[in-house]
Amino acid sequence: MAEVLDLYQTAGTANLEVSLNAPEARIEGDPLRLRQVVHNLVKNAQEAISERSDGRVSVRTSVVAEEDCRFFELRVDDNGPGFDEQVLTRLFEPYVTTKVKGTGLGMAIVKKIVEEHGGIISAGNSTFGGCVVLRLPLAGTSDRPLRPCRRLDG
Repeated sequence: MAEVLDLYQTAGTANLEVSLNAPEARIEGDPLRLRQVVHNLVKNAQEAISERSDGRVSVRTSVVAEEDCRFFELRVDDNGPGFDEQVLTRLFEPYVTTKVKGTGLGMAIVKKIVEEHGGIISAGNSTFGGCVVLRLPLAGTSDRPLRPCRRLDG
């Protein structure tokens, strides 16, 4: 994941804030497909802020514990317009898009990759804009599936 974020930062993406707070986290999975997830989420957030002169994208990672489960969490926030409520309910379905160009398959593919890695993904609106959170099981922990995310409030 750091490789993808380094590419954005090397390309001079000044509006990208990165806070990787889970350096010890280990995830079992296909690194290429997980990089695709990160790239898609950051690219979508960048596109959401493209009309703003003060646009910001924040990418944060952490290890989170809930009850008896620990997992890796990736959160991508932007201060764009957020998700339209009608789109939000169908965001991870194929062919759903708000873009003039594009197939509407990106978020459906992201969800599939996350679920194939035993994780969950959720999207919502915060007080600042759009937010996408994904959680993946840590390597070497219980193989119990994660519970679905609650709707995000911010």
